[in-house]
Amino acid sequence: MRRMLATATAVASATSCSRGQGETVVVTIPPPTATSSNNAPVPRPTGTAIASTPPAPDPPPAPSDTAGYLVVDMLPAPARCLGLASSSHVTGRFRHDVSGVVLDVTVTLASGQATFTKTAPNAWSGQVVSSGYPSATVATARMRPPTGAAGSSASIGVSFGVSCGSKGTGVLAVTANFTLPAQDGDKPSLTLHDY
Repeated sequence: MRRMLATATAVASATSCSRGQGETVVVTIPPPTATSSNNAPVPRPTGTAIASTPPAPDPPPAPSDTAGYLVVDMLPAPARCLGLASSSHVTGRFRHDVSGVVLDVTVTLASGQATFTKTAPNAWSGQVVSSGYPSATVATARMRPPTGAAGSSASIGVSFGVSCGSKGTGVLAVTANFTLPAQDGDKPSLTLHDY
């Protein structure tokens, strides 16, 4: 009896190590062959041992798209008109008109590199009062600067659309840095950036 239980336990243990889906193992124990001292067979129980393994658990759910980390490329696309800012020229000066102090900016592109798309320029930290394109390579903008506490630093910017031939279209931006309040005749620090 002990041998039968040991065999059934061993079979059950062996099958439970495999990760099957609800497998059933049937072990049949053969009839005994041993005899007693009077040559009569010793009665031993015969039968069938059945061992079942429980079905494997379902795999864990896949993580949702909102869990974990999201990789974001924070680098901007390379400038289509790379180098245009360094080869272009910008001038600017504050002046007084009927509505107050304005900043007049003129940008001149290097000959043969690009042309202005002649679309309306966009300003930040200020407002475009008027703009124009005297030629394909010259752009002008008049902007109203921001107000603030006297002696504080301020900046204003404007961007123009440019066409760089087969490279496509890009942007040439002007940033003017100055100290408030802006006075008639003041020249801000001007920088150009291409995008």
